[in-house]
Amino acid sequence: MFVFTDFARLMDFNCYARIEDIAPRPVLFIVGTEAATKFMSKSGFDEAAQPREWFEIPGATHHRLYDDEAAVGKALAKLEEFFGHSL
Repeated sequence: MFVFTDFARLMDFNCYARIEDIAPRPVLFIVGTEAATKFMSKSGFDEAAQPREWFEIPGATHHRLYDDEAAVGKALAKLEEFFGHSL
């Protein structure tokens, strides 16, 4: 449940506003191809400096990336690979 005064602040929040400050650390974006929030991730990805990586999970929505065992498994496998070569 959202309190309406907080929801406006949430909608105005831009977690990618200073993404350039992360560089040169590796960044991984995991997105579902059916996620309503995909455009937000794409915007952040476009602003991120190298090294960066984009990984899509076919058919997944934003929520399925948290709740669907198959989608979560794909995300975890990618995270394991990414951290294996990035840390």
